[in-house]
Amino acid sequence: MTISIVNRNDILMINLPAQFDFKHQATFRKAYEDNLDKSVKKIVLNFGKTDYLDSASLGMMLVLRDYIENNSHINLSEIKLSNCQEEIKQILTVANFSTLFSVDF
Repeated sequence: MTISIVNRNDILMINLPAQFDFKHQATFRKAYEDNLDKSVKKIVLNFGKTDYLDSASLGMMLVLRDYIENNSHINLSEIKLSNCQEEIKQILTVANFSTLFSVDF
């Protein structure tokens, strides 16, 4: 599975693959850079099918956060990490991402 986008109402949902790692870097960046417009008020990273992520994917999420902070009208608190499986929750907790993102545990 690859990254897919759902842009509905004012939410940009980025559906992440089962293995979210460095090989998805370009596609992930293109997903938000090409789909952010003035109508988008919230970004949701959907981890529903993701059972693996690595340090590169954590870095990609930090790059997303920086991009939003510097190039977008969206408030950083409106970036949500959602549908996290237990393994993903543990990684995000250890990385302390709940202080940087709204995380749906």
